[in-house]
Amino acid sequence: MVVQSNFVQAGEFNDPTRPLVSETQPVVDNQVKTVLPRLGFVLIAQDRRIAIIDGRRYEENDWLNSYRIANISKDRVILVDGTKKIELQLNSTGIKERQR
Repeated sequence: MVVQSNFVQAGEFNDPTRPLVSETQPVVDNQVKTVLPRLGFVLIAQDRRIAIIDGRRYEENDWLNSYRIANISKDRVILVDGTKKIELQLNSTGIKERQR
């Protein structure tokens, strides 16, 4: 009579839910990247200036998180938080106006 054992110790299988990083291997994050808001477009009329930032509408002196919208011009928006200042610029499309 031949008896075959299918017994396997639990240590022989890899746990599919276990992270691939070894517990002894340190994870180092040397760079913390800040994602700036994205300026979509600017509308300047006689009575107001509007900027679309990250898909939301803002006017001068509105707040975006901790930043105040200090200035909206035709190609940029200035955000101010105390002494910190961020300038958001419109991306150039490469289209130039035809001179007449």
